[in-house]
Amino acid sequence: MAIVPYGFVTPQVRYPDPPPAPREVSQRTVSVIPDDYAVYNGRPRVPQIWCNASTLVTADGTYYTERDALQDVQEDAFVSFVPLTDSYDDVTGVWTPVRDESVSRYRMEGDISSKPFLDEVEYRLGNERFAPEAMVVSVESPLTSNFNSGFDESFDFTLGMAINLRNPTDIPFMNFGNGGWIAVSGTGLEANYLGQSFGVTMPFSAYMQKPLYLVLDVQEGYLRLMCGLAADKLYQGTAPISRDDAISLVFNLQGDMDVFSLDLWSAEAPAPAEIVSRYASTLGAHKTVGAY
Repeated sequence: MAIVPYGFVTPQVRYPDPPPAPREVSQRTVSVIPDDYAVYNGRPRVPQIWCNASTLVTADGTYYTERDALQDVQEDAFVSFVPLTDSYDDVTGVWTPVRDESVSRYRMEGDISSKPFLDEVEYRLGNERFAPEAMVVSVESPLTSNFNSGFDESFDFTLGMAINLRNPTDIPFMNFGNGGWIAVSGTGLEANYLGQSFGVTMPFSAYMQKPLYLVLDVQEGYLRLMCGLAADKLYQGTAPISRDDAISLVFNLQGDMDVFSLDLWSAEAPAPAEIVSRYASTLGAHKTVGAY
């Protein structure tokens, strides 16, 4: 059987009905024919039983071929935006969520004169090639949240994003309605909230041409920003906030970036590492234990 990240895959065995009786096979004359992998029992004829293994990895164990769709990985989110053709109106520039548990209508809106667009974004991780659909945003084609005041100001929420930052810019790639922002600074991110600046230092550039996972966690007493390329290596920065300083959830995405997923939890969100792990299960490389 094959050992894969999510458990075991049992080979499928096909045999005649009824199966043949066991026979002794010479260990000196058994050979494998490369053309059809038939095993000869010491004489030139094909045996009546052979095995066919159906696994989710290649022979060398480097690929994982079946992954969950992005719209299925954050099923407990309050609101989920995933770039799909049936969730984005390329005429009006309105992006609607694939999941919305609110009584209000949540949506992201682009400028009708210069709208973001959907496109496949190709990147490689090791031996694997990815080409997921993304919402392509730029400085000239930003996206603005429109949550109908249902979540414009709030505490105790978590915002998760899987993005690819394409080109360095002199402006923040994310702006909040109360003056807060998040920008790339050196080999990390810099954020500002109500005049308080804090940063996240990473040992790599944010412009990696591969998915970067961000989690903004707002709880009573603190604001925490975490980012990384994998769930087991998240880097973070924090800033204190008071109950009188409700962060605005009116925000703009305005840098040169590809957005693979944007998800919002109102309360009791999964741990940041779990959120990132879910993104990576679809957008990141799997570590296969082995294949047989």
